[in-house]
Amino acid sequence: MKKYAKACLVVAISVMFVVDAFAQVGTQFQAFLNRVDAADESLHSTIIDSFMATIPSFPLVEQDTIACFLYRGEGDSVQVRLERGYLPRLDLMRLHNTDLWYNFQNYKSDALIAYQFVVNNQLKLDPINPNVYFSGNWTVSVLTMPAYQDPPEIEYYPDIPHGNVLDMDFNSITLEKTLAIKIYTPPFYNANFEEGYPLVIFNGGRGYTEYLGAINILDYLISYKLIQPIIAVFVTPANNNAEYSGADVTKHAAFLVDELLIYINTRYKTINEPENRAIIGLSVSGLFAAYMAYTYPESFGLCAAQSPAFWIWENTNPLYEDMMTKPKKNIKFYLSCGIYEPGAITRFVIPLKDSLLALGYDVKWDQWHEGHQGASFRAHIDDALEFFFPGDSITAVETEASMPTAFQLEQNYPNPFNPSTTIGFSLPNISKVTLKIYDLLGREVATLLDAPYAAGNHQIIWDARNQATGVYMVTMHAGDFRQTRKIVLMK
Repeated sequence: MKKYAKACLVVAISVMFVVDAFAQVGTQFQAFLNRVDAADESLHSTIIDSFMATIPSFPLVEQDTIACFLYRGEGDSVQVRLERGYLPRLDLMRLHNTDLWYNFQNYKSDALIAYQFVVNNQLKLDPINPNVYFSGNWTVSVLTMPAYQDPPEIEYYPDIPHGNVLDMDFNSITLEKTLAIKIYTPPFYNANFEEGYPLVIFNGGRGYTEYLGAINILDYLISYKLIQPIIAVFVTPANNNAEYSGADVTKHAAFLVDELLIYINTRYKTINEPENRAIIGLSVSGLFAAYMAYTYPESFGLCAAQSPAFWIWENTNPLYEDMMTKPKKNIKFYLSCGIYEPGAITRFVIPLKDSLLALGYDVKWDQWHEGHQGASFRAHIDDALEFFFPGDSITAVETEASMPTAFQLEQNYPNPFNPSTTIGFSLPNISKVTLKIYDLLGREVATLLDAPYAAGNHQIIWDARNQATGVYMVTMHAGDFRQTRKIVLMK
C-alpha cells in the first residue's frame, strides 16, 4: 500500500480545504448586523424577530454560495456538527447578549449538506429547518443550496406502472442464519420472456428499500424507459459488519453465489451472463460489492460501489492493492463519492478510479457536492442503473417529444354536470400537484389530488353527488403554477 501513499496524501489534503475557511458574511445578514449594532439593546429582540420572519428557508443562503447557520436559544456554547462529524465542527457566535447564534460557511451552489446543532454538548436538529432526512439509525437536518435539485425518481407516482415486490425469509445453509430478502419484478413481468431479464443484487437491502427509495426509483426508470426492465433482489444481512467486512465475508459471498443466485435463476427468468448481472452497495456494503465483483467476476460483471469503505481493510485485506495492480477487465464499474465525504473514503476511491481507468476498465465516475449520507446516496442510484442497463433511447425521445410543453388545467367535461365530471390537467415535467374544489365563498369543498405526478396528460373524476347545485371553482397548484376554472353542478 505504500506505493499509493503520495497520491492518497494529495487527495486527503485537497479534501481538507473543500469547505472555505474564510466564509464571508452575506449582504443581507451584514445589513441586519448593522441594524442590531446601531440599535438600543432593548430593541434587539424585536429586530431579530423581524429579520427571522423575512427569511424564506433555513439556514439562510445568500449569493448562492454563502450559508448562514442560525440558532435561537440559550446555552453556553453552540456548534454545527457537519456531515455526522466527517467535517470539522463550526462554532457559532452569540449576537451581543441575545439568544441568536450564527456563523457562515461557503459551499458549492448545488451542494447538499447534512448537519445537526450541538448545544451544550447535546445533539439537536435545527428547530427552524423542516428539511430532515431520517435513516433509521440517525436523523439529520439538511441544507440544500440554491442550485441543488431534488431527485424526482425517489417519489412514488400513482399514475405509472409499478413492479411487484415479494418479501421472504431465506434460510442460508452456509451462513446458518435467516436473511430478509425482497425480490422486485418489473411491471408486466413475463415469466415466459425468452430473452430474460438482467439481475441486480442490492447489498444492505433494507436501507435501499426503506430509506433510499429504491423501489420507487426502479418503477420510475423502467416506466420512462431510462433502463431496461430488470429483476432486483434486496438482501438484508443478519450482521452487517461481520458479513460485509468482518469474519463472515467469505460465507456471505458463498451464500450469494451458491445459494441465492441459484434460487433466483431457477424461479425467475433471468439472464445468466455476468455482463447482465450487477451488485450494488454503499459505504461498507459498497466495499463488499467491489469484493464480490473482483472475486467472482464470473457471477457479477457489473459493480456499483457508492463511497466504498476501502479504509476498513487497509491493513487486513489485499483487495484494494489487487484491484489497483491485477486487472480483471471483464468487470464494469460505477464509482462515486462526495466532496464532503470522510477523508478516508476519498483517500482510496479517487486513486482507485484513476488506476482502473488506466488499466482499461469501463468505468463511470461521479463526484458530487454532497457528503456521506442517505439523502445523497439515494439521488444517484439511477446513475449506476442507467450506466449498466440503458433503456430504449429512441422510445424515450419519442415519448419526450409527445409530452406537454406547459402546465395546463383543462375545462372540465361535461359542464354543467350531474353528478360527476372529468377534470384534465397537463404537466411538462414531474411535479407535486394539488387539485382542490372551492365554493363561491372560498370554502374548501374537496381535495382531489395532493401528490407527485409524472409528466404527461392526466384526468381525474370528481363525484359531487353529496354537494348542492351551484357554481364551484377548481384550482390547480403545481410548483409556481396556479390556475382556476369555473365548474357548474346542476341537479
